[in-house]
Amino acid sequence: MADLIRHLFSHDREERERAKEEVEKLLWEGKLGREDAQFFLELLGSDDRDLRGWAWMVVEDLISVGLVTRGDSGYFLELLKSEDWSVRLDAWSVVKDLVVMGLVVPEDVRLRSQYFLELLGSKDLDVRLRAWEKARDLIKEGVITPNEVRTRRQYFLELLGSSDESVRLNAWSNVDFLIVRGVITPDEAKARKRYF
Repeated sequence: MADLIRHLFSHDREERERAKEEVEKLLWEGKLGREDAQFFLELLGSDDRDLRGWAWMVVEDLISVGLVTRGDSGYFLELLKSEDWSVRLDAWSVVKDLVVMGLVVPEDVRLRSQYFLELLGSKDLDVRLRAWEKARDLIKEGVITPNEVRTRRQYFLELLGSSDESVRLNAWSNVDFLIVRGVITPDEAKARKRYF
């Protein structure tokens, strides 16, 4: 496994892909153990977005074979408040699945909701936009309330007038939902209609 781990961090993309394939093969052959699961849990906090995304897929498989359990909830709960906002957002993006699988308790998630709310004002427009898109789900799931989100609406309204057209278009796709939930007002949206 040590060689595979080294190859996962290689600068050679093909070498990394071969290592990922080998890990997946070992997983399906039942040759990964609890120590390996710990390694993949730690990868969920990697600053390498590609590797982190892949690690989430591996961890889902490790959950299905019982190598990651509720006893690992601490890893997931820490990710929900990671200093790296991209890592944090990835964790919030799968929080419902973690609750459904019994890996975290809804109340523990709710107690950390302020860490998600911080993402709504991120200076990184990609993180901010993705957070506002995720806010829809978290409001529907009762993890956060429209009132909590409303206090950060100025960050969303900025997205509606972004100079980046794709950011603007994606933000506008959330307007109806946010109006219906009382997060923003129709007048606030109309005032930015020139950017639509």
